[in-house]
Amino acid sequence: MEEFAQQATILLRFSGGGKVDAFRYAPRFGRLMSAPYGIAAAQATNRGLGTAAAILSYVGKPFTKLAGGQRKRVFGWQGTRAVRYPELGVRLFGYCDIPDLELFPARYPELSDLEFVAGHEVKLLHIGTWLLSWIVRLGFVKSLSTHARSLLKLSFLFDPLGSDKERISHVSVGHRSSWAPC
Repeated sequence: MEEFAQQATILLRFSGGGKVDAFRYAPRFGRLMSAPYGIAAAQATNRGLGTAAAILSYVGKPFTKLAGGQRKRVFGWQGTRAVRYPELGVRLFGYCDIPDLELFPARYPELSDLEFVAGHEVKLLHIGTWLLSWIVRLGFVKSLSTHARSLLKLSFLFDPLGSDKERISHVSVGHRSSWAPC
């Protein structure tokens, strides 16, 4: 029975709450194989200059994610995709560079797929950030973080178009280390 428990593949799908809630179950995986996750941010979220500067620091910059067990080069806020949420409608997402992309493969060597994506609630802001990512990627601007103050102020003009509804989405696939419930 114990042998079967170690071989059992588990799927953890989490939607809602925060990143901490989504990953509190990760230590129960004996082997974590796949962990794509992201945040559909609300326009009414509490936005500060430090957070804006941190996000803008990787927009248009290269970094790697795990795909099929290999490091794949991607660019911040690119790789745009649309996801439909029943309670939120369609949200756009782009790649984000966060420490987890380096930390998780060290903790879970069997991990083959790992990415973090995020998106603005207001699609016009998302597309605007995507367009700005190309200015950085093509080398016209070194980093958008130096423009964080003005871009943050600009983002507040879009508040009437948004809401306070956001969602963290996370899907993990791995093997249990025991029969302890996940």
